[in-house]
Amino acid sequence: MKVERIEYLTRVGPKGQMMLKKNVRETLHIKPGSLVRVLATKSEGKFQPVSKEDMIAEVERIAKLAGKHWPKGKTSVDLVREERR
Repeated sequence: MKVERIEYLTRVGPKGQMMLKKNVRETLHIKPGSLVRVLATKSEGKFQPVSKEDMIAEVERIAKLAGKHWPKGKTSVDLVREERR
């Protein structure tokens, strides 16, 4: 079954949560614990499921950026201990 467009209203709860209908979750392959990218402008919001490959690529990108600024010869534990002194 090919779905071109699903549209419905949902209410935002007091904690900012929204309910996604089952057919939307199934169409986008969103399961409990799935990571979802939110794209928002002043007048529109969209969301996209994030694949495992995209998550890994993002972690690798952040690690590369952090590595450029990481002090040589220091571990994360060393830095936390220094910060706590």
